This record gives sequence, C-alpha cells and structure tokens, in this order.
Amino acid sequence: GWAVLEQPAHATTPIHIASGVLQTKADQPMYRRLATLAQGLQRVIQQYTPRYGAIERVFVNVNPQSTLLLGQARGALMTVCGIAHIALEEFTPLEIKQAVACHGRASKERIQKMIHLYFPRLDFATTDQSDAIACALCLLQRKKTLLIEQMGYTKRTYGTARRGNTRRSARQAWSVLLDKQGKL
Repeated sequence: GWAVLEQPAHATTPIHIASGVLQTKADQPMYRRLATLAQGLQRVIQQYTPRYGAIERVFVNVNPQSTLLLGQARGALMTVCGIAHIALEEFTPLEIKQAVACHGRASKERIQKMIHLYFPRLDFATTDQSDAIACALCLLQRKKTLLIEQMGYTKRTYGTARRGNTRRSARQAWSVLLDKQGKL
C-alpha cells in the first residue's frame, strides 16, 4: 500500500492527497514482481513529488520465507526512495499503532476507524492501503515532534512522544503548545 498526505502549516488535521495499492501477479517470478513494485512507486513519486517517506519495519514472522520476501520488497522500495532523494523513516507496527490509535495492540479494524476520523469520506481498497495511511500519519506526527524539539522544548512529555510513546497526553501537550504559538 502507499499513501500521500499533506500537513498544511496552519491546519490541525492532514489532507489525504491519494492512496492505493501496488499490485503484482502471483504467477510472475520474484524479480518481475519486485520490478513492478519499484516502477509503481516511481510513478507515484513522479506524480506527487513527496519530500519524506515512511515504511514499516520488517518483523520476523513465524514463516521465515514470508519475512525474506517482505524484506526483498522493502529493499526494492527503499532503493527507489533513495534514488529519488526522499528522506525515508522506518516505523515498527507498534509505533504506527500508537501514533494512530494511541494503543500499540490496536486491531486493523481499530486503525481503520481512527483513520476514518481523519478522513471520513475515504474508503479503503484493502488493509494494505489503510496500513500505508497509518504509516504516513505516524510520519506526520513524528515531524511535529521534531519541530517542537527544534524550537528548544525538550520537556519529558515531548521526549517521550519522540521515542514512540505517543499517548494522548503527550501528543496533546505539544499540539497545544504549537497551537498557542500559532505554529500549528
């Protein structure tokens, strides 16, 4: 899945620009499937010209073969981002779930409900698409946290949010601060 979001400087919620899923054919050899993914991401990058990207970190599955295949796909997509000079950040599934649903053990259904709070008219083709939107939302949240650190605010609440412990109170604290200063 892929998603393009924009966070306007003075808006509290992001804007959904586009999202979708890159499809490959299961009967193709792996090198063709990886090429299809890479070319699809290249088209997305050319069309929307993002400055930043986010990707989910690989976790070890029960099936090592699945983990290997996922790693190969990630490598192909990370290479495309590197060639396009897109600053890429990686997030664990736990970090993404905490950022979107305030709970690291949230179900996919819960994540989709939370995304619908941001984008009420959005329908998902697959859970891969909603996962990509959640990953992009996590990146936007991380960027807000880094902005606060750059402004010199290093209170524990902000440091905690930066390390991925993004409970509601931590996010609210820096959001309120930026809102008071007119920077959000």
